Amino acid sequence: MAVSRRLEFRQATFLGEPPPGSLALWARLQGIDELTRAGIAYLADMVAPAVARAAGRLGAGFSLDNSLRFANVPPADWVLLDLRGEVASNGYGHGSFTAWTPEGALVATGSQTASMVYLFDDADRQNF
Repeated sequence: MAVSRRLEFRQATFLGEPPPGSLALWARLQGIDELTRAGIAYLADMVAPAVARAAGRLGAGFSLDNSLRFANVPPADWVLLDLRGEVASNGYGHGSFTAWTPEGALVATGSQTASMVYLFDDADRQNF
């Protein structure tokens, strides 16, 4: 099975008003019972869609750099990704994330820069 087919994301909701430019996702790798640091890093490569959302669009990009910091990673198959699109300029997007276990333990923080290559308005989404 291709790795991309093992990715599973479900949109999460914030309690109260979400912070500007935020995107919350529950994420897991199907068929993996316990996530590793590498698995969390792979799942957290989602800052570009948060940047696009902060700009009021749908979109994605290619990662240029990532910086990650990990705490202890207890056994869990799902993580909650709190993604923040912070700035977009000249075709590049920058943002940050935190990753949490279902029990509320912070397991990772990080930041990412991406080349923003796919940006669509909601109306354009019908064509794809």
